Amino acid sequence: MAINGNWITTDLLERILLGANECRFKVVGHKVEAATKKGDNYASEMYRVVIEYEMDGKRQKSTKIMKVIPSGDIQRKIMEKNNIFPREIAVYRDILPRISKLLQSIGDPVQISPACTYTTDDPKTMLVFEDIKERGYQMVDRRIGLDLEQTKLVLRKLAKLHAGSAVVYQEDPEVLEPVMEGAITTNPHRQDFLVFYKMCARQVVKLVESWSDPSYSAILHKIRNLPNTTIAKGCQVYTRDDAVFNVLNHDDVWTSNLMFRYEDTVTLNDVLLFDYQLAYFGSPGVDLNYFLNGSVQNEIREKHSLEFIQYYHTILTETLRKLRYSGNIPTLQDIHVEVIRTGFHSKYITNLTGFNCPIIVNVIAAYICSTWHLMGGYVMYIRRFNAR
Repeated sequence: MAINGNWITTDLLERILLGANECRFKVVGHKVEAATKKGDNYASEMYRVVIEYEMDGKRQKSTKIMKVIPSGDIQRKIMEKNNIFPREIAVYRDILPRISKLLQSIGDPVQISPACTYTTDDPKTMLVFEDIKERGYQMVDRRIGLDLEQTKLVLRKLAKLHAGSAVVYQEDPEVLEPVMEGAITTNPHRQDFLVFYKMCARQVVKLVESWSDPSYSAILHKIRNLPNTTIAKGCQVYTRDDAVFNVLNHDDVWTSNLMFRYEDTVTLNDVLLFDYQLAYFGSPGVDLNYFLNGSVQNEIREKHSLEFIQYYHTILTETLRKLRYSGNIPTLQDIHVEVIRTGFHSKYITNLTGFNCPIIVNVIAAYICSTWHLMGGYVMYIRRFNAR
């Protein structure tokens, strides 16, 4: 696919390299290509840029990932109106570095997300990242789902992200101001995402109506009511209760926003989380519900669901204590209560219809941007799990 990269100038590339502390250089060339497949990113445009430069008489290369606000008018206006890019920039520029510094202070050098080396609004609003593919990180097949080892590794990173954010909020709550309101909100000035929310529910109705299997007719009358109920129930999930333990939720933790690294072809080494456009400060149940019910293999989740919550809680509380968090550290029961309280998008459809397919809820309550172009993949999930 041809890339119109005329706006990627030598001046911009020099600013990007300076942001990565690669000084005393001269840019001599660059190559631009799409960093993702067409349709994989509704809420941004992703480019991989290979920058050639001379430094100390030697020619070198540096590869960066550029995440740019969509060029389409409708998409761009929605992103701007809902502060999607400012939200993500604040997370990468202000919040994650604070969390990383806190973790390093207790001897934990863990990296939660790819390093963001530069942000700018000139000539376009964008974030620039290290290319973690060069360090061996890779995507996994979202159609298969995560296994036990992969799931626990993601939960470990989530627990440390959540613990660090709770301490940051305690020390300097203003840092988290950009993520205090979720993209799913009752705010009358930010209803764009709710429109998509309802459209997703209507699309699910159409899809189920199109299936020839007569067994689905038994649930159609319930499915048809979803567009009228999902918004209110979804907004309840994103209504923060300041009396309980709250954290920075990634709010879109699923396989397409995770990259894993292996020491060899079989030994899992690390995982990094990316894409914080929907980040939200609220109940940890939001991330736990979405991740466990949207990315984990069905049989793994059913067998290990309690173990997963306990594992997350163990890492969370250990990290909070090491960081000397002075608030009330949540008990295991507290976490279970939050998972239940915010569990509409993981349990509602299962209980309503009587079939075990929590993945369908990610179609209905999906975090809007990803849901729209991944509908076909979710339909495949639904049919596969219902066939069991």
